[in-house]
Amino acid sequence: MATPRENLIRTMSRQGFESVPIDPNSFCPSQLEAFKNRFGHTDYYAFFNSPIRGLSCKIKQDFSDWK
Repeated sequence: MATPRENLIRTMSRQGFESVPIDPNSFCPSQLEAFKNRFGHTDYYAFFNSPIRGLSCKIKQDFSDWK
């Protein structure tokens, strides 16, 4: 049995996998609201046992030097 990390790497490299990891950040707002109403919490990562964690950073709107 593969670890969640190994399974994710195998999935991304298009090798055989045990399960397909999903990213709850790709859900639309209505799906997230339906999940919250149905299960009473918003811990999507723990519920789906997701090995993926989101990371984002804001880009400054007035950034003009792309060098």
